[in-house]
Amino acid sequence: MAIHLLGNDVIFGMPLPFARFTDLAREHLRRYPDTPTLEARGERLRANQLPETDVSAFVAAVCKWGGYAGIGVRILKRNRAPELRHALSQAIAHLETSPPDFERALTTLNQLHSLGTPSFASKHLRFLRPDVCPVFDAVLRDALPYPFDPEGYAQFASDCLSLSPMLQVRQVEHPRGRPYGAWFAADVEAALFVQVNEWL
Repeated sequence: MAIHLLGNDVIFGMPLPFARFTDLAREHLRRYPDTPTLEARGERLRANQLPETDVSAFVAAVCKWGGYAGIGVRILKRNRAPELRHALSQAIAHLETSPPDFERALTTLNQLHSLGTPSFASKHLRFLRPDVCPVFDAVLRDALPYPFDPEGYAQFASDCLSLSPMLQVRQVEHPRGRPYGAWFAADVEAALFVQVNEWL
């Protein structure tokens, strides 16, 4: 675990006041306004048992959200639809264990062509299970004390997940007003991403 609590701050490779998370998450949503729509799409995909045509569209949408639509084109060109569906299905199964097996979930997607690093593989996990999965890309790699590999992703995801209830207990407002004031692991990472980029 790389996070530590110090008064009203969380040390996450950097000191960050709990009270600042609301504004940071709000700024992320402003810059990525289609995030809720893509989360809902991922939820429907899981509920419908990952139809192959929907899987392809989902992969393209995730890569477009991540700012590199061309990666989606490469993924779809270099992996057959059944392979994509199988890998996503296996990754979801690893995330449904208790606790989630983040390392195996990411490793499963890393075996696909053009998804061999944590960055875009973790983006897919994030939209399949935003409640437990953050994104771990090169921006965060350079700012946070985690290895840029499946083990490092597992550590980062676990820390984001452990911070979620702390924000809820402290009644830190979520800009999307999730039920019961819940924060997802993806929300924690979104706030960190804004902080690291110094967008506020």
